[in-house]
Amino acid sequence: MLRLPDQTDHPLPDTPSRLTDNPSLRWDHHAQRVIPHGPTPEGLGMSSHRITCVTKSARTPAGHQHITAVGVRGEPGTFTVAEIYKLMDEVPPRTFYTVSESTGAVAVVHKDVCACGVRTLRSHADAVRDNNLDNLHPCG
Repeated sequence: MLRLPDQTDHPLPDTPSRLTDNPSLRWDHHAQRVIPHGPTPEGLGMSSHRITCVTKSARTPAGHQHITAVGVRGEPGTFTVAEIYKLMDEVPPRTFYTVSESTGAVAVVHKDVCACGVRTLRSHADAVRDNNLDNLHPCG
């Protein structure tokens, strides 16, 4: 009968129990190693661009804000939501994403329409707070 070594006696460098705080990684039980989970900037292709900051609207009467413009790494100034929509619609389409500074997790950004009807942008929900588009630093 095969028996795995006791991990308390022989801890692996990155054991599954230590991955709970890092959703961008997962444990490969077969190979006994850590592998990236979810998209990576390299995996998004050459037409991918990292959003590094956001500009938000004033609070609406309902009390919420919308993303109105974003800063893209390596590009001067900001791009409006309408400009980002056009870039997303190009052939081939451009992909935009954010990266968590604490975990390295990548969140793809997509078009969104707020419940109030405003066209805006939203990052993929992945339970990582600092790669959420709404939580990026303000541009400027």
